[in-house]
Amino acid sequence: MKEKLSASGDLIIRQDLWNDSPCSSCERTPCCRNLPLSAVYLEKQKDFIDLILSSCYNGIYPALKPSGEWTIYLGRDCSNLGADGKCEIHKSSYQSLICKSYDAHKCWYTGAFNTEKFSSLVRFDTGMLVWFEKRYGLIQNRFTADFDWQEFCDAAYEYSLNPAIPTPDLFEPVQGSRLPFKKSRNEQHLFFPPYKRPENMNHLELISFRLGFPGVYLAVSDSCWAYTVKTSLNESKLNDVRREYYPAIAHKDGCFSFDSMMKQHHPHFRAQVNSG
Repeated sequence: MKEKLSASGDLIIRQDLWNDSPCSSCERTPCCRNLPLSAVYLEKQKDFIDLILSSCYNGIYPALKPSGEWTIYLGRDCSNLGADGKCEIHKSSYQSLICKSYDAHKCWYTGAFNTEKFSSLVRFDTGMLVWFEKRYGLIQNRFTADFDWQEFCDAAYEYSLNPAIPTPDLFEPVQGSRLPFKKSRNEQHLFFPPYKRPENMNHLELISFRLGFPGVYLAVSDSCWAYTVKTSLNESKLNDVRREYYPAIAHKDGCFSFDSMMKQHHPHFRAQVNSG
């Protein structure tokens, strides 16, 4: 799993007055309720297991674009979103330049987070990930399965309306320590893959924007930057994963480990530092 800070170029303020902005009449305000946290790359089974385990935490869900890009989102209201669904710091000096530079007249979020269908973004919960892997044989095909995007959107939306309900008597409790999930405590900070060090003001604005959501923090070491989210484990979802995948999977952790990330990415980040 890899991710880089993605903001680039100059951020141009294009914000309208509130009454003139499409945001003032937006009922769902999806851009203020769905925070993209981390890009995810599926290359082997462990990547998929990390993805599905992350979906077992409340408020965390992955989404897939037509390009094949996976992104982990946090479904949580921005701290500056009022009870009426309106931004309380619109055009103020406290508002992030990420928001001020966003072209609300061509809003990607309103289409991508359409509640009536899937078209440019498919949002997954734990059950849908299990369905998706089985339907298209992702692990068996080494994540190179080819399928028609529109057919997939239709099938995924149909499944979301009528998800398969597991039969309770089919659940076999976990025995032994083959799947310990040692860090899966009731409440904890979930770590996400590291970022490059900020290289310009745009990167800092992106960090500022993400930290505007409650429970989102930035963890920094001498070689690694990562976002953390304070959340809690959904035991029911975790049981679904155990039931569906336990016989085939030996996985040591229920969330991304910051220590292992540092060990894994230390040479990469050290090289970045030395080359500067």
